[in-house]
Amino acid sequence: MSVIAYSESIWRRIVPRDIADMPPEAARFLVSLGFAAADVKRYKRLAAKDQSDLEMDEREELESLVQANTALMLLQAKARLSLQLPRGMA
Repeated sequence: MSVIAYSESIWRRIVPRDIADMPPEAARFLVSLGFAAADVKRYKRLAAKDQSDLEMDEREELESLVQANTALMLLQAKARLSLQLPRGMA
């Protein structure tokens, strides 16, 4: 299992998506979070590269971005469930 898969598995255990018990103000705050445009651009650039062409620091940066995105998505899924909002709504 990759580091990213382990990280996602751990986050899924920490933040179960099927329990809607997040306070509304915390949920609204989490739903409002997102990556800055520069980070999205950097992620897309790194992800578009052939993985064998990535330098070690680029590979680590890409893995970190993926892990952060996974954590954010899981937290936002729980927040939306707590607010009863469909994906993409704030």
